[in-house]
Amino acid sequence: MPAAISLAPLYLFGIGLVAAAPLLEALATAPGAREPAQRWANIAGLFAIGILTNYLLVLLLGSLPVALAVGSILAVVGLALGVRTRIRSRAAERSPGNTSESWLWVFALLVATIVFLYAVLILTLPLTHWDARSIWFFQAKIIYFAGALTSDSPWSTLEFAHGDYPKLLPTLAAQVAAVAGFWNETLPKSALLALLVPAALGAISFANRPVSAAFLIAMLFFPTYSVLWNGYADGYLALYSVLCVLALGRWIEQRNPGDLLLGLAALGIAASLKNEGLYFLLCAAVGSAIAATTARGNSGAHTDSRPSGLPAVAWIAAVSLAGPLTWGITKRAWGLTNDLGLSDETIAIIWGRLSEPDALTSILNALFQTFELVGAIVPLALALVAATLFRVRIPTAFWLAFTTAALYLAGIIGVYLATPYELAWHLETSAGRTVLPIFAIFSGATFLLLDVIERPAGAARPGGTE
Repeated sequence: MPAAISLAPLYLFGIGLVAAAPLLEALATAPGAREPAQRWANIAGLFAIGILTNYLLVLLLGSLPVALAVGSILAVVGLALGVRTRIRSRAAERSPGNTSESWLWVFALLVATIVFLYAVLILTLPLTHWDARSIWFFQAKIIYFAGALTSDSPWSTLEFAHGDYPKLLPTLAAQVAAVAGFWNETLPKSALLALLVPAALGAISFANRPVSAAFLIAMLFFPTYSVLWNGYADGYLALYSVLCVLALGRWIEQRNPGDLLLGLAALGIAASLKNEGLYFLLCAAVGSAIAATTARGNSGAHTDSRPSGLPAVAWIAAVSLAGPLTWGITKRAWGLTNDLGLSDETIAIIWGRLSEPDALTSILNALFQTFELVGAIVPLALALVAATLFRVRIPTAFWLAFTTAALYLAGIIGVYLATPYELAWHLETSAGRTVLPIFAIFSGATFLLLDVIERPAGAARPGGTE
């Protein structure tokens, strides 16, 4: 069984190759495809969309054994397709790739070390935190012992387990246990590694310059330390949220298909981890629209190169978002509702709480007094001052990240205003984790400013020309 579990990377990567089949030629032959950064983005995107496709198989087929069998067949087909595409792309190569980004390889080793250390924590420490045990991994236990994700399981009767929550993490954990043939308190946590590795690979793809890359890696992997190994989904929601905005922002400027794949797959994973991920999807869509508008009016943005056609883009978007959409339809059919009870009366609840003298102040204090949010806003303000002093062009991707984070923050404030629970308790038990995606995205915006400040004058972007 350990040997079978060790094949999980090939399984997910192979499924990803099938899911991204219409984009494979573009991934291999786009102008920036041979840049190391784009290769890391390609690999991360294929792993991420493989995770989403595996999740979709479970949602559509229900049965864990059937989904694994179908997924295994798809993985073999995908690996064969990947080999074929690689052989064809090598035959078409005419010039060596640009391997000058030596800092990327230094940070790749650093990130690999970080992932290894997290893997030790994930695989050796049992589940001890309440939400991890009673929500994501209790749901995984239900799916494992039922052998399927079906309405027959007692989702609606276990209020503490939040049956309406997305099932990406629980299905991954249940599949690990199903392959191993038993359930315990540590092995199913291997599902966290399946989420951590693509996020780490995606982060490496942005590590081109020493200062900005060191900042990005430090801000992604260390403030989220505990929630990357203890079984919570919040840290992974933060990682994939920032990867989404960074990748989509770079795609808007440079049009490399690997960034599109990574950005859309990260968006789908974020929307499949927690209910907040669906709101992040909306915020990212608005931020992308604003960034695209900004890019069209900016002569410095590279928006004229389109290595992938609209059908391929539509296909990747559809596959990435099919999981969240399918689960939304499924939970509605099963009669599962959110514990916040958002309804037509929500506006009245918000208005009533705004009339309370200390409600909004309490929310703002709880959010902004956390180390995470202050630790993101202060560097962002300093980076904006530096960018102004150095008179650098604010990158288009910055506006995507900043807008998305600001909208997400406003939405979280709205959720707390509308909570049916006692406000002080709700803030005390969740504010520190709720701000993690905001922290990560604001940190991503700061990284983008540091990167453009650190970029040598007249230097070309990978895959583009100045």
